[in-house]
Amino acid sequence: MLTISVKNFGPIAEGSVDLKPLTIFVGPSNTGKSYMATAVYALTRAGMESWNELQFERNSVRSSFWAFPHGFLTRETEDLAEVLRHLQEFDNSRSRAGLPSTNILISDFPDDIRSWLDREIDARLSILQRTCIGHIHRLHGGQDNLVRVGTESEDLRLSVCNSDSQLKLEMRLLENDMPSPSFDTSNIHVLDQAIGFLLRAGESSERGSIPPGTRAILVDPVVGCVLASLPRVSFIFPAMRSGIVPARRTLASALIRQSPTAGADGQNVSPVPGVMAEFLSDLVSLDSKMRLPNPDVKIDEAVQFIEKGVLQGEIDIDESSGLPLPDITYNSVAGKFTVEHTSSMVSELAPLILFLKYLVRPGDLLILEEPESHLHPAAQRQLARGIVRLVNAGVQVLITTHSDIFVNQINNLMRASYASKRWLREHGYAPEDTLKHDDVSAYLFRMDEEIGGSRVEELEIQRDIGVDNPEFTEAINELYDETLLVERVRPK
Repeated sequence: MLTISVKNFGPIAEGSVDLKPLTIFVGPSNTGKSYMATAVYALTRAGMESWNELQFERNSVRSSFWAFPHGFLTRETEDLAEVLRHLQEFDNSRSRAGLPSTNILISDFPDDIRSWLDREIDARLSILQRTCIGHIHRLHGGQDNLVRVGTESEDLRLSVCNSDSQLKLEMRLLENDMPSPSFDTSNIHVLDQAIGFLLRAGESSERGSIPPGTRAILVDPVVGCVLASLPRVSFIFPAMRSGIVPARRTLASALIRQSPTAGADGQNVSPVPGVMAEFLSDLVSLDSKMRLPNPDVKIDEAVQFIEKGVLQGEIDIDESSGLPLPDITYNSVAGKFTVEHTSSMVSELAPLILFLKYLVRPGDLLILEEPESHLHPAAQRQLARGIVRLVNAGVQVLITTHSDIFVNQINNLMRASYASKRWLREHGYAPEDTLKHDDVSAYLFRMDEEIGGSRVEELEIQRDIGVDNPEFTEAINELYDETLLVERVRPK
């Protein structure tokens, strides 16, 4: 399980969240829900870039090994040659003992090889740290926007912990001296094919030279095991996205026009905030050719459920206009319209539908801020069911919400998970509408006047209630008491 903790991050004084298949943030405005969501997004984007870099290096190794069979004699190469010598001795000793050579635990390696591996992995994870910090600074428009008033900048921290790989990354977001990553590789296996390749590379090298990329053969699979705890791809739908779809052409055009002078004279000329720019970039990149011929069935069924149950129509891309950015259309029984001429509900949900149709895959992370925006209460309930179906399709979802209707609907679907299939069928539910309590985490962001910032409190997920949110309960009770009070007032 992935845990993300922050200290003095924007309005958040301190707090930790565990990412589960469905993670819910609630609380008053300006308490840091979006800040925490952005931290999650920045981390997963940094992980995705690191993963892509590993894949690129692996592909490069396959080609460069044969194209350039001789490396360069450097201190690093000599160090690697020594590691290969110890690795050969280790392999020979296992052969003499009759031990199998497949899936060797790293904890079985001699100390000198494990120490070298730890240093190499540390270096790669340090790059992940710096990449994550760079994303956070960019998404928030610079480091000055991250510091809480009255706090010391060096106290601004973000840490990541994964209980499976015992990975721990601590990041001081405004300081250069970064704590070293902490991780446990003892339970990670290395395939004998990788070891065999390394040994053959060492034997075939001349005068002790090592083929370029050789260290990646042993290090990258281990780093890959660590990165595997992060979602491969993430998408964010910021709360301020309202009206973006109709205005996407204007905004995209402004970004393109100003890009040649971006950063000139030390000024940030981006017309939209960092998170919005990420969302807009993904939106304008959509192309009908991106749709897979065989989409994931469960995600496709969840999309159809949302289109039918919430929108009463279909959203898609129409390139017949010949414009650089294709039209986004809404097709219903009333006719076919571009989203510029539909209700705010349709234009608000159109990007979500398109992302699900063209971009999102099982294992991806979807961050939805205030998904209830512009939705009628009945539509909120249906969308909540659609999101539960996405979770059951393998999409990890994080939502921030101010809607008690939305949360209560999810609570009902958690309680329904204890019902029989017959009961579900008789009451209009499908098995994919239900959600296990263990797959949900929920957090309340609340201001604490004593510390001058907000705290993040984990909300209990009760099996007979669901998410127990005292903030919603308090507001509803106050409204009820007020209703009883004003009912006593009689018109004259």
